[in-house]
Amino acid sequence: MKIDSRLNKKPVKPTVKVEQPASIKAADPRPPRNRTNTILASIAGVLFLLFAGIFGYFGYQYWRYQQLSNTFPVGTTVAGIDVSDMTYNSALRQITSSFEAPVELVYRDQIYQLDPTAVGFELRADEMLSLVQPTTAQLDFFDFLQGKRPEQAQDIPMRANYSNGDLMTYLQNIAGEVNETASPPIIDTERVVVFEGKSGMKMDVGSAVPLVNQALFSSTNRRVILTATEEGGGTASFDQFGQSLRQYLQERNVTGLFSIFLYNFETDEVIRFHRFEGQEVVLEPDIAYSGMSLMKIAILAEFYRQLDDGNGLPYELDLVKLSITESSNYASNEMINWIGDLNDSTGLYRMNEFFTATGMSNSFLGGLYDSTDAPGFRYTPANQRTDINTFPDVYMQTSPNDMGRLLVGMYECADDYTGILVETYGDQFTQGECQSMIDWLAANELGTLIQGGVPAGTVVAHKHAWAAGEPIADGGLVFTPGGDYALVYYIWYPEYTYWDENKVILEDISRFAYSFFNPTPAGTIIPDPTEVPAEELGSDEAQVEAEAEAEE
Repeated sequence: MKIDSRLNKKPVKPTVKVEQPASIKAADPRPPRNRTNTILASIAGVLFLLFAGIFGYFGYQYWRYQQLSNTFPVGTTVAGIDVSDMTYNSALRQITSSFEAPVELVYRDQIYQLDPTAVGFELRADEMLSLVQPTTAQLDFFDFLQGKRPEQAQDIPMRANYSNGDLMTYLQNIAGEVNETASPPIIDTERVVVFEGKSGMKMDVGSAVPLVNQALFSSTNRRVILTATEEGGGTASFDQFGQSLRQYLQERNVTGLFSIFLYNFETDEVIRFHRFEGQEVVLEPDIAYSGMSLMKIAILAEFYRQLDDGNGLPYELDLVKLSITESSNYASNEMINWIGDLNDSTGLYRMNEFFTATGMSNSFLGGLYDSTDAPGFRYTPANQRTDINTFPDVYMQTSPNDMGRLLVGMYECADDYTGILVETYGDQFTQGECQSMIDWLAANELGTLIQGGVPAGTVVAHKHAWAAGEPIADGGLVFTPGGDYALVYYIWYPEYTYWDENKVILEDISRFAYSFFNPTPAGTIIPDPTEVPAEELGSDEAQVEAEAEAEE
């Protein structure tokens, strides 16, 4: 059988797409979606979550509401700590942690942490919490939701124990570590120097105890500033220094007659005494000494009293310069003559009037310097003493106290316009005139005696005096950083007053006085005086050393 070959050919895909009518398209086998049901389901889910949240919140709040009986009422404080709305355990933890914290003790720049248990501190927290009264106030659930709470103000005071003895021991141990030992001032008569005392600091344990007690019982203020008191230190008293001067003379075996007037302008205290043959002798009446050149201080004062506002002529001021700075007896006699309106006798009379008016009862001028005329001798309380006789010059005499008081009067007149010159003569002395007198005395450059005992550059307004067979003396005002003072002293030996050894004594006394008013800091090492540079020496030794260096 013959098969038509056309029957074996694959069908050819039509090239023309024939659109079928919409009505005859194949149907979607899935069921149609209901949009309304989907929306409703979403809403239901949201509402479920919302209501679940609401019921959960109110359920939790209701549970809290039911727990009110297990919390402390609002307004409850225990040992100063607010435990409102806290459970027992929460309140217990809060109280315990607050009072277990260390107390900080601050002493100057050091801090100590005091563990309360170190002083036996026991907090009775359970006992305090048991004293809290439960609330009797009624509160409905809706008020609770609005944040209201039952209120019942209660303040349970602190209850705790600690060992006062342990606290004292703890504080005393700290004091033992930090206290600084004081040392008293030292007056060294061997090196003629005064050392300041070293002040000490002592922790005030007594005042610290109540402060630490308060901090232990406080939940907030647990810091205590420990205080200290300063003790010791300072400087020696003026009376102690006077005793040390006597000791110095005893140690140096000064057997001659020594008299001193030392005035402290800051305290108005004065040191006065006489020693002879190693023993102190009666102070009053004062001892009469030859006036010598110290009397020129009094001549200077009367001269300025008679000047008009201190305006002297050049010739007149030249006399002052020669008298004070060069110790010219001629110039001093000319000043007496000028005081007496060019009459010597009148000048001497007016000088003696000056002594009487100012209370210088042991001073007089009975003649000019180097006079050979009959002396106008005067009896004074001092030269009537029978136990001590320095055989003073019959022409002019004075005493340490008289000269000292005159110098004090000059200083006070210049300083604040007070003192014996102002009290006696009023406006016959001006402040400027008194200052001019001091300036003239300060121009007297000697370099020994009072000046020999003070540092170079120290202002010493003074007049010195000595002569063959006479005492060695110096009197002046000393101006120092630590305080100003007036110093007048004499030394005399019946047989003869030798210069070299006695100059050393008087310079030492001056150095000692300066050191009292300007004490050396405690602990300072004093170098050997022989090693002190010449420029730091305030005596004629400096001049000698400087001259030796210049020769080299």
